[in-house]
Amino acid sequence: MLFTLVSQLTFSKLRVSPHFTKLSYIFARRYVRKRQNWYESFDKDEGEKNKPEEIDLLYGLNVVLPAIEQSRRTMYALYYKDSTLSRKRDDPATDRIFFLAEKHSIPTIRKSPYELSKLTEDRPHQGFVLEASRIKPIRITTLDKLGRTGYRILSPGNNSIGMRLSTRRFPLWIALDQIVDPQNLGAIMRTAYFMGVDGFVMCTTESAPLSGFASKASAGVLEVMDIYDTDRMDRFLETSSRNGWKVFGSVSPENVDATSIVDLSPPVQLQPSILVLGGEGKGLRPFIRNVCQEMVYIPSLGERGLLHVDSLNVSAAAAVLIYKFLLG
Repeated sequence: MLFTLVSQLTFSKLRVSPHFTKLSYIFARRYVRKRQNWYESFDKDEGEKNKPEEIDLLYGLNVVLPAIEQSRRTMYALYYKDSTLSRKRDDPATDRIFFLAEKHSIPTIRKSPYELSKLTEDRPHQGFVLEASRIKPIRITTLDKLGRTGYRILSPGNNSIGMRLSTRRFPLWIALDQIVDPQNLGAIMRTAYFMGVDGFVMCTTESAPLSGFASKASAGVLEVMDIYDTDRMDRFLETSSRNGWKVFGSVSPENVDATSIVDLSPPVQLQPSILVLGGEGKGLRPFIRNVCQEMVYIPSLGERGLLHVDSLNVSAAAAVLIYKFLLG
């Protein structure tokens, strides 16, 4: 665009020499390339050659700080805005981020507000963007029977992870059947963590990635909470059910064979439970519904004038259901 403008001015109005036209062309190309490819400078940053293909950009204080504190990722660079240095003395979170970055030898690189906004696609970053490796979920196959003090999470290769039982109730796990929106994924993680859910498992494929956007939506919970996945959700639910776990499926109110949560006693007072939430729009897949032992729904309490609004968003439904399952 700039070159076209320069050319028009040169030929139509200025009527200067072809030599000047060539110079205008060169300077125009350099200007456009510089504006469009400013981010190529990141390739020269320290550690670039050793970075894996899947890199996350984490942004915001409540994500960057726990990510550095937990050190579950490989961290390559911390980008910060000029003004963040001036608030170190008055903001403990900012001061701790810089302290931990130095402690863990994370390169700190000053960037302009424009550059940081480009990295986060204009999402609020509070002056920090952390470039790090992506968190991978832990692959599991089933939940084992409960013992006197705990139970095991079984993973491929006959490996297991030990879990302790609460003295107040039976455990509750959340299973996500192809939740593809990272905003919903992060919001459900945040609710699960806040309410004290015992485990969180998702499908290996057709699920939202554990990305920086999901971490931001979770308010940093992704950085501290163990996330599991399974390549056969139906088999995971079926084998867990045989081991004494009751599997509940969440559906919309028009399902006549489902139980309203109004009539549901808190399941975790009776047995270990798994609550399965279906994907956006389509809900639970039929073969996943087939392995659920009881279907539950949230009844509408308002006038339903809009026919297409027949249920809650999956993250909102998760909050209501988790509260009901745990507290009644």
